[in-house]
Amino acid sequence: METLMNLLQETALNHVSSAGVAGNGFGATREMSIRKLIWVATRINIQVDEYSSWGDVVEVDTWVDAGGKNGMRRDWIIRDYNTNKIISRATSNWVNMKRETRRVSKIPDEVRKEIQPFYLNKSVPINVLEDYNMTSMILQFRRECRQSNLLESLTTITVNGEDKKNVRMHTFAAHGRG
Repeated sequence: METLMNLLQETALNHVSSAGVAGNGFGATREMSIRKLIWVATRINIQVDEYSSWGDVVEVDTWVDAGGKNGMRRDWIIRDYNTNKIISRATSNWVNMKRETRRVSKIPDEVRKEIQPFYLNKSVPINVLEDYNMTSMILQFRRECRQSNLLESLTTITVNGEDKKNVRMHTFAAHGRG
């Protein structure tokens, strides 16, 4: 279990580093460092369906989501690379804490802006984000957006066939020259 926890932590740190928000190597953003804030795990839940064997190759997927007003949630799925079978799942809850006082802190707006640069769900109503989980996604590249473009995020909601699943079509409209 300790090795699995280390793998989850390394995957999470690599994820925030690749997103460009891990300023200090511990997942803290620039604004968090200025405000002397750190991330603290309040809960981690790991479910192991099957342990991998020596020499097995595994694939780890991770993502973050809002966790209430003052926190974040991080989830992981671990698959056997050869069979694509899910062998473990994990979820965790995190809060901001003041480094010096060790007191939980609300996430300042400046920090929230740094950790939520993801435009995909910008136009989705908050109740939909809180009440539903995304189960699939298709991303289609249409054209490049330039720095001078203004992007408008649009969402259309439809009901899909007999299974009555909600389907959301996200479109980014680029305005301006480029």
